[in-house]
Parts: sequence; C-alpha cells; structure tokens
Amino acid sequence: MSNELATISANQTGLANSIGAVQTPAEKKRVLRAINAAESLNDAVTTGEVFEVVDIFQTPGVRASRNAQTPDMPCLNTYFLLKDGRTLMSQSDGIARGAQAILSMFPNCGRDVEEGYLALAVTERKLSNGNTIKNVVPVD
Repeated sequence: MSNELATISANQTGLANSIGAVQTPAEKKRVLRAINAAESLNDAVTTGEVFEVVDIFQTPGVRASRNAQTPDMPCLNTYFLLKDGRTLMSQSDGIARGAQAILSMFPNCGRDVEEGYLALAVTERKLSNGNTIKNVVPVD
C-alpha cells in the first residue's frame, strides 16, 4: 500500500478518507490491518445497531457478479474503523454515499467531538421492485 491511498481527499477523487497522511510504520500497519482484516458490515451489524467509528476511508473496488451472465462491476469499498479496534467493510453504494455525507460534515470522523468517535447505525429501505437501499447515519 502506498501513501497515495492514505492521502486521498474527497475533493480530489470523490473517495472519503478521515485518516490523513500515513507516515509511521504503526500508522501503515493500522491501515493494512483495516483493509486485510475487515469484517462484512452486513454480517457484523444489524439494521439500527449502533457502532462507534473513529475513522472512515474508501478505496476503489470490484463487486463480484452473482450471475455468470453479468459482468463484475466497479464499486467503492468503504471501511469503518471502530473504537474497539475492529474494521467493518461494505461495497454498498448507499453505504458509500452515506459515509461521504458524514465525512463532509465531520471530516475528522468525530475526533473533534466530546466522545472522540461517531456513533453510527445502518438504515434500510425496501423498494417496491424488491431492492433495498442501505445507508449509514449518525445517531445520538
């Protein structure tokens, strides 16, 4: 992993990142652990369950097709680094947009608020066509 990934700003590429420059070996290891050991957000958190986030970042990704007739599609991998040390990852477009909106208001991902983290939860809305729109929102 290069420093370019860690220094991506939302204004340059549309990717969200609250980590900033990654320079020390400890910082580099933290980001690599987050990428390589992330749990699925969908599997780890139920709708409405609160999780405490200290950092959010995104990388380009590829969503594997579930159908042999349909090609794989580009997406954003959104990583949530939690206060308890775990990392959750999602390839959901709605989650990615929600993360970007959150970081537009809280670019330090809550490090500048009293608690030192953001309490977030996943929301879901079922559409009449059977699709589900997921989002991530701050909670009190």
